[in-house]
This record gives sequence, structure tokens and C-alpha cells, in this order.
Amino acid sequence: MTALPDHLATPNDGSALLGCWALVSCTMTLPDGSQSLLYGDKPRGVIVYSADGWMACQMANGVGGGDRRSFFSAYHGRYSIDEAQAVVTHHVVWSSTEGVSGDARRSYRIEGCNLLLTAQTGGALVEVRWSKA
Repeated sequence: MTALPDHLATPNDGSALLGCWALVSCTMTLPDGSQSLLYGDKPRGVIVYSADGWMACQMANGVGGGDRRSFFSAYHGRYSIDEAQAVVTHHVVWSSTEGVSGDARRSYRIEGCNLLLTAQTGGALVEVRWSKA
């Protein structure tokens, strides 16, 4: 087993993020202002942050009605937090999609029992809203 770099081996304080969060929505806003719900209007998923510095995320569309297409993504790895910048970085070890790899930086904001993660990707803004599970 190889040793992890110090910033990955030491758990972060980040106690506000700890625990399990249920997916509420995932919205992509394009530069022209148009929006799309990446996992539909009834998404399913969880993101978990553990006290020992690991995280895991799973998201899928809530298949229902006439839509039988299924979309799913998952990844896991270590995480680190820059509380001063309100940024959590997911140090991805494995992902089901090519779009999430390496160090995935997310701005975060906690509002009561809700967590909002945002990221710029390819000129678009992706906002993922979670609720404490």
C-alpha cells in the first residue's frame, strides 16, 4: 500500500459536511442562460462525507412516467476542504464516467439542512443541491 500525500491522509475539520446527503436537484446553466436538469425533475442519489476523509457520490435520474432512459454516475475518493475559500475538493479514485476524474473542485454553501455544490465545467455552471438525509 502506498502512502497518501499529507493533504490527503489527514482528515479535514469540515464537520459541517459530514454525513449523508440526499440529492434534491442537479441543474446545468449554459453560457446563454438556458438550463437543464441533468438527472431529471425527480433525481435520486446520495453523497457521503466520512470523518476519516473519504467521500462517495451516486446520482441517477428518477425514471418514471414515459421516460424509460436511465442515467447514472458514481465516484468515490478522498476529500479535502479549504474552509476559507468554501471549496471542497474530491480527489477521485474511481468514477463511472470520464467527466469526473482527478481533483474535482466544488464550491460549497450550507443553508440549514441543505448543501449546495457548484462547479464550472466547459463554460457551464453545474449546481447540485443536497438535503441532509
